[in-house]
Amino acid sequence: EMYQKYQDGENIALIPKERDPFWEPTEDALIGTANVFLQSLSYALEFDDELPITDHQGHEEGKLKVTIIPCTQNGQSLDENSFVEDPTELLGKHFCFKIIIKAAEVYKSRYNLGIKVKYKLWGDKEFTETQMMKGTLTPQFNHSRIVSIDNLTSEHLEFFENHSITFLMYGKQEDSPTDPKLAKLTTKELREMDQTESSTQAVRKKSIFQSDTHASEGAHLKTDLVLLQRKYERLAQKEKRMMQLCDEWGQAPKEHQQFDAFYRAVSAVAYSSGTRLKTRALLVNQQDDGDTFSLYVFGEEEEHLAHEAEQNNGIINYDKVKNHHFPIKKASLQSGGNGLVRDNCFPSIILELVFTSKDYLP
Repeated sequence: EMYQKYQDGENIALIPKERDPFWEPTEDALIGTANVFLQSLSYALEFDDELPITDHQGHEEGKLKVTIIPCTQNGQSLDENSFVEDPTELLGKHFCFKIIIKAAEVYKSRYNLGIKVKYKLWGDKEFTETQMMKGTLTPQFNHSRIVSIDNLTSEHLEFFENHSITFLMYGKQEDSPTDPKLAKLTTKELREMDQTESSTQAVRKKSIFQSDTHASEGAHLKTDLVLLQRKYERLAQKEKRMMQLCDEWGQAPKEHQQFDAFYRAVSAVAYSSGTRLKTRALLVNQQDDGDTFSLYVFGEEEEHLAHEAEQNNGIINYDKVKNHHFPIKKASLQSGGNGLVRDNCFPSIILELVFTSKDYLP
């Protein structure tokens, strides 16, 4: 029928949509995707980054700010020292994390009709979507979702270690008139144009694969650096404590310098993995109870202090652990423009602490 109308000289472009058998309503256009690798969750660490949005040809179409935070069941972020050095420590435990899609930036103005992001986790039947943000190329989504795992299994850890969440960004489309230049082309010419584009896409596939590989390596590198920083902090605390013990025994009266007692004290520190305890710091002119911090306690008094912390809702008086307080340098890890990671070291400021063992952290 349409062909006959065309043969009769009728302008088929003017036929109403409801009478056009080839017309389909417009759908949201896929702008591009971004992948978040989840290795950090295996160690109860936070992931926070600005990710490139790439289209099917490997072109960067924008950026997406995403944070993934281990949290409590009500969404409160865990203490920064709640990380685990061995992911198997999480097995069999209740584990929650929060996915936060903060904002985005899209480069092409034609997408300002509306932008949204959707994603799907393992076991999800439907996609989770943000709101459609209209009239802007820098949408502020402020979307969050809490994921709760009642009993974390080895399958969950395997997913964290080797898989990612793919965020799909869509742009709203509206009907637009057919390009007059394309309307004049024959089927053969349109097919040749399509083959040219397909050839270009094939060339881009390699670059897309390399881009994903570099993103994966960058995410793993960042997690590894954070883990090394945490281990460094613990070992630095242990070293300071051993030096402190040596100084204390060296300054003790001769009659109190008993080798057996000294050996027991040093061995207790040397062979200890440390107990994280939490303490509260009272700042100058501060009226409340102060800020809470965590650090490691090593040595013969570990068990006693951990028990006392348990009896006091995880908090122990600073005076009882002040000998274990040693300021150390911490690293601030940031993503560079090339996807690599750099660290900026700065001296930490810790004023007064009370500690909780890792078994009592939320």
